[in-house]
Amino acid sequence: METRNLKHKSYLLLLKYLPHLIVVLCMVYTLLQFVNIDAIIIGYIITYILIGYVYICSIIFKFCYVHRLPIYYYIFNELTSVIDTYIIQIPVSEKGLLGIHLLAIGIIIILYTRYYIKYVRSHKRNIEIDVK
Repeated sequence: METRNLKHKSYLLLLKYLPHLIVVLCMVYTLLQFVNIDAIIIGYIITYILIGYVYICSIIFKFCYVHRLPIYYYIFNELTSVIDTYIIQIPVSEKGLLGIHLLAIGIIIILYTRYYIKYVRSHKRNIEIDVK
């Protein structure tokens, strides 16, 4: 129980101070762009902090697994773009890259459908049985 409280408090501290960090990074990014210094990495850091912020909120407010699926897709999408652009160029055409992203969307849709069939429909059935 103690570790759960500590974890919850640390998440709340992150939620409290991450917006300030984001604002500072946005100011630095804007100033660097103003003086014509390309700061792509700071832009990516801001993006990842924002998505981390949303993910932490989903944990603190106990959102279910389905509400985190778009976050997982977004992370996959960003990582694929960064890997393809900066680290190694993925040896597929633009259509192939689009196919990879469509495959990821298909997996997300299948996971949504699986969740709906497994939990939502069975939950509705249990409610109907309890009412009768």
